[in-house]
Formats: sequence, structure tokens, C-alpha cells
Amino acid sequence: METGDPANGRASSSTAIGARLAIQGLSRRAALTGALGAVGLGALAACASAPAPAAPATAPTPTAAAASGDAEVAAKLIEIHRRGHELWNQRDLESFIPTFAPTINYMDVASGHEITNAEEMTEFASKWYMAAPDAKLSGVFFYCGKVAAQLGDAPASLNPAVAGDLCTVSRSTLTGTQTGPLPEGKPPTNKPFSMELTEFITYREIPPAEGSLAPPWQATGGAMYFNILTLATQLGLTDSAGLGGPMG
Repeated sequence: METGDPANGRASSSTAIGARLAIQGLSRRAALTGALGAVGLGALAACASAPAPAAPATAPTPTAAAASGDAEVAAKLIEIHRRGHELWNQRDLESFIPTFAPTINYMDVASGHEITNAEEMTEFASKWYMAAPDAKLSGVFFYCGKVAAQLGDAPASLNPAVAGDLCTVSRSTLTGTQTGPLPEGKPPTNKPFSMELTEFITYREIPPAEGSLAPPWQATGGAMYFNILTLATQLGLTDSAGLGGPMG
């Protein structure tokens, strides 16, 4: 009876086992890579559009022109936001207001004040000018892609009408001296203040208003967030931090 070479049998067995382990190892590495990629995307989704998964080798890759187009849109929207703050600082409402569409959904979250059109935005800005004629904004700006891609349960300040619009965010400092009445009617304190603001603005390609900064893009809404108690404390309107809204 013919018998096989034990050494060859062991070699063949070792080769088969090695091949299976290599395949299993590749699968595990692929799974681990996928899991790590998912974690990375979740972290990035807070303030940047998540990158698309790597395309299969047979699929066409995004063109340089498309990537360039996205970068151009981001730069344009950041410039609108930045220029809007600059115009606000200059008290140039005639140029500032066309930044926004005729109908908007904007909220001052600290006071709960909602702004729905250009006239209301003009009035809102004018009240701050009266309260602090020297008020100035300074800060940095970020492009965050599509609103709907960033949020799970949307905050109350995000009007459903702007879901899906593109978005920029500013992180700013507002400084000034309260020499006039506050928007809520509090009399002048003649005290300086400096407070941090976060603002997001949404944009859409729509027929632009006359004087739009970057047609066809127009701001469709957004919201401004700040700690109203910080302002009240600096102006001497409360001595009890954390006990509620003294400026209501």
C-alpha cells in the first residue's frame, strides 16, 4: 500500500492553516479598520461634513474640479459670515441686511427673541447699537457643511425650514460699554462688558436680494448663543450667579 510523505503532509497542512489565518487576519483587520473609521466619522460630524468611505478600486474617484468647487463654496460662505460681522461693526446696516434673504428664521437664544425678516433684523441690531454704541465683534469662522448632516435631534433654535441648508459657525467675542438701555429695557450702567458668542448661519442658493454679498447665496437663518448671566454680572445687574435670568 502506498503511503504519503509525512513531511509533505505537514507542509501542506501548514500551508492551508497559514492561508486560513491570513484570510481571518485580513478580515479582522478590515473589521477593525471599519470600526475605527466609524468612530472617527462620528467625532468629525459635530462640525464638519464626514468624508465619504473610500471608493472601490473600480469606482471613479471624485474629480479635482468637484473638490475645488466644494472649497470655493466653503470659502464664499465663510466670507459672507465674516463680512457680515465687519458690516455690523461698521453700523452699515444698508449693506449688512442684504446678507439675509427677505424671509429668515433666526433666534437670539438667550432672550428667546425670534427674527423672521430683514426689518426685524435691522431693529434687533439697532437696539444693540443703542445699548453699546462702541460694541464690536471679533472672532473666527468655520464651515460646517449641510445642517441636516450634523444633527440628530435638532435643537429648538433650529427651525425645520433651514434643515438641509449649508452652515457656517462663528466663535466671537462681543465687547463694549453699556451707555444706553439694553434691548430688554434696562437703563445704562456705563460699565464695560466682554462676552463670548457662538453663532451659526444657514445659507441657500436662492434669487439674491439686491446688494447680496455673494449671489446666489443668501443667509436663510441661524441662531446666536451667549450666557446672559455673564453679561448681567459684568454690568452689575445681579450679585447672585446662577439664580436665574435677571434681564428678563
